[in-house]
Amino acid sequence: RRNRLEWVHAFQLAASDCTSRERLMLYRDASTSAHLPYENETWNEAIPSFEVQLRPLDELVKTGEIRPPDFIKVDVEGHGHKALAGAAHTLEIHRPIIMMGFHSETEVTETKRLLEPLGYRFNPINPLATPDCIGWDYILRPESLPPA
Repeated sequence: RRNRLEWVHAFQLAASDCTSRERLMLYRDASTSAHLPYENETWNEAIPSFEVQLRPLDELVKTGEIRPPDFIKVDVEGHGHKALAGAAHTLEIHRPIIMMGFHSETEVTETKRLLEPLGYRFNPINPLATPDCIGWDYILRPESLPPA
């Protein structure tokens, strides 16, 4: 409201591949930051957390709660592949450009598995980025049409 951006809407939810609830872990040290559980990570009561609603972006587009995106920024500490899986239909039909930070091997592998068949190419923002993508930001651009 302060910037008079009437088209911007905040949602109290996390983008994911399903509609459910999950614990958002709130680490307080510099080694990591708040995130949904990584693969095989377990929560215990010593880790501060709160529950967050998960919803697929495809659902938000289908219900008209958001417009189909032209650009998506993903930096969700290892949960990006699930956020994009929940937007698979939107990605295939509307072909947005994606800027994404990668935080785990699973996130890289699953994102490539989802996006490469749709013609997306992974271009590092930093020319010194390593081939494994982890720890770097990439522009994911649809350079070809998806298979018919």
